Amino acid sequence: MNRIINVSLLVLVMMGISCCPSVFGASNNQCADVYSTAVRPNQLEVYFPSLGQDPAPVMVTLIDNTKDKIDMAVYQLTDPDIIAALDKAEGRGVQVRIILDRNQLQGKYNTAAIAILRADGISIRINSHPGQMNLKMTIFDSKIITTGSWDYTLQASETDDNNFVICSESQFIKICSDEFNRMWGSGQFIDLGS
Repeated sequence: MNRIINVSLLVLVMMGISCCPSVFGASNNQCADVYSTAVRPNQLEVYFPSLGQDPAPVMVTLIDNTKDKIDMAVYQLTDPDIIAALDKAEGRGVQVRIILDRNQLQGKYNTAAIAILRADGISIRINSHPGQMNLKMTIFDSKIITTGSWDYTLQASETDDNNFVICSESQFIKICSDEFNRMWGSGQFIDLGS
C-alpha cells in the first residue's frame, strides 16, 4: 500500500505543483478566492503559512462549498472559523465525520470545540490504540482532499512552520478515502463518549 501511495504522490509531483498566488505577491484574500470553485482536475495547490498564506480561509471555503460529505482526520481541531463552518455544514445536511487524537482532548479549546460539534450531532471518533492519530486530512464530497502538516488551529496558521496541500487527483483521493473508512470502521477508533 505504501508503494501505491508513493507512486501516486510521484505522479502528482510530475503533473505539476501550483503554489498559492500569494507566493507571487497576491494577498490572502486572493488565495481564498481561488477556491470559490472546486480545484481543477489533477491539480495540486500548496500553501505555506510562514509565508503569510493562511490555510484557514481556504479550508472554510472548501467546507462551505461541500454538498454531501466531509471526512476529516486531524490531530488538533480548535480554529473557531473551521468549527463554525463544520457546524453550518452539518446544519445544511452535509454528513460530517471526524477522527481526532485522544491525547488532544484535554485543554479548554479542544473541549469547547468537541462540545460544539457533538451538540450538533457530528460524529466524532478517537483512537484507542497506543500511538497518535497524527493525520491532517479532509476529504470533500470524494472530489477534493487536503493534507499536509498544518493542524486546524490558530497557532498552526500564525506561528508554526507547516504546509497545506489541496489535491483533486481521483486515485489519491480514493486511496485516502479507503484509509479513512478503514480507520472509521476499525475497533481502534471509537465513538467519543461511548
